[in-house]
Amino acid sequence: MKKVFVGLLLAMSMQAMADDYGYLTFTKGDGSARSLAVDGLTITFADGKATVQNATESETFTLSDLAKMFFSVDEETTMGIISIDNSQLTIDNSESQWYSLDGLKLSGKPTKTGVYIVKSNGVTKKIAVK
Repeated sequence: MKKVFVGLLLAMSMQAMADDYGYLTFTKGDGSARSLAVDGLTITFADGKATVQNATESETFTLSDLAKMFFSVDEETTMGIISIDNSQLTIDNSESQWYSLDGLKLSGKPTKTGVYIVKSNGVTKKIAVK
């Protein structure tokens, strides 16, 4: 089992280098998440735990507590969603397109709290508006 898990990690890490992701995010079963920069990243396994270390920090996770892990472009994009409040909603590009999660295109920036998809300047992001 450990060999399969390590093999998957290595495969994911090679893919991540190709896509130039900057962070590896670990999500626990309770929904909490922790991101670590991938520069100099090493992962060691012992006694049912994974110790993740990069050039500046280290974190140990109990394997049975981990729900998933994934690579992301930035530290704020845990679980693929950027969390902001309405006062931070500053995407004013006329090219921006906003969508609800059920795929309906909005006529402008959202006025209610919720999770939305925004396409702007060739980039698509999921944003949680608080």
